[in-house]
Amino acid sequence: MKRIQVAVGVVADSSGRILIARRLESAHQGGMWEFPGGKIKPGEPVLTALRRELGEELGIEAGRAWPLIRIRHRYPDLSVVLHVFRVEDFSGQALGREGQETRWVDARDLCRFAFPEANLPIISAIRLPAIWPILNEDSADAGRLARRFREWVAHGVTNLQIRCKQASAAHFANAVRPLCEMAASRGIQVVLNGEPGIVERVGGAGVHLSSRFLWQLSTRPLTTDYWVGASCHNLKDLLHAQQIGLDYAFLSPVQATSSHPDLEPLEWERFASWVDRIKIPVYALGGLTPSDLGLARSHGAQGIAGISAFAQ
Repeated sequence: MKRIQVAVGVVADSSGRILIARRLESAHQGGMWEFPGGKIKPGEPVLTALRRELGEELGIEAGRAWPLIRIRHRYPDLSVVLHVFRVEDFSGQALGREGQETRWVDARDLCRFAFPEANLPIISAIRLPAIWPILNEDSADAGRLARRFREWVAHGVTNLQIRCKQASAAHFANAVRPLCEMAASRGIQVVLNGEPGIVERVGGAGVHLSSRFLWQLSTRPLTTDYWVGASCHNLKDLLHAQQIGLDYAFLSPVQATSSHPDLEPLEWERFASWVDRIKIPVYALGGLTPSDLGLARSHGAQGIAGISAFAQ
C-alpha cells in the first residue's frame, strides 16, 4: 500500500482561532475540511516542508512551531503519516492561493466540520491542554477538597483532574458536585477520576478511568460531549484505549516516582516508541515537572500531567 508522509500545520491567530481549509473536489477526500499542509519531499525536513506548503497554499510564512501529534492512518486506498505542528506565529495574510475556501474557527467549533478520519485526533489534540494538573486527595473530605480546589483556581488553572482514590463513589460524588458547579461557572474544565456515570450525576467536563476500569469496557462509555481518558502503563493499555474510542491517555511512570515505587520507569525512549504507534493524544506522567514540557513534546507527548510537582 502506498504511504504518504504529510506535514500539517495547526495555524492559530492572536485570538486562538484555528485556520482550516476545504479540500478541492478533485483531491483525495475532496470537499472535506482539513488543516493546511502537504506532502513531504524525499529527504526534506518536516518543518521545511511545512513552511513551504503553508507559503504555497496560503501565502503565509510560519514562525514558531512545535510538534503537536503524529498520526499513522490507513485508508482503503493509501496509508498516511501526519506530522502535525502547532503554528502560533506567522506573517502574511492567509488566503487560499489554490482556490480552496478557508475559515478561521474557534477550537470548540471544529467538531462541527467534516474532516477526513485521519484528522479527527488532531481536533482532540488542539482542544486538550498541554499541562494537566491532578488534585489528589486520600479521602473525600469535602471541606479540605474545597479549600484546595479554591487555591488551584486562585492560581489560574483552566483545567484540573480531581482524584480521591480511597473515597467511596457516593462520598466522592457529594464532595465534587459543588466544585463542578463552581468550575463550570468560571469556564474551568474538571475531569473526575472515577466510573463514567459520575459526570452525568454531578457534572464535570469528563471522566478519567483507571487502567483496571479501562479493561472492563469494550466501547466508549460516554458521548463526545464529555472527555474520556484513561491511565495506561503499557502499550496494550494504550491500544485498548484507542480501540474503544477514548480521547486521550496518561502513560506512566516515565521516571521513578515515590507514589509508584513498584513500577519500572519507562524512560523516554520506550515512551516515545509506544506513543509513535498511537493516534490519540498521550500525556507523560511520573517524576516530571512543568519545565519538562518541551522534552515531553519532543518525544511525542501531548503534554505532561502531574500531582506533587504541580501542587500549588
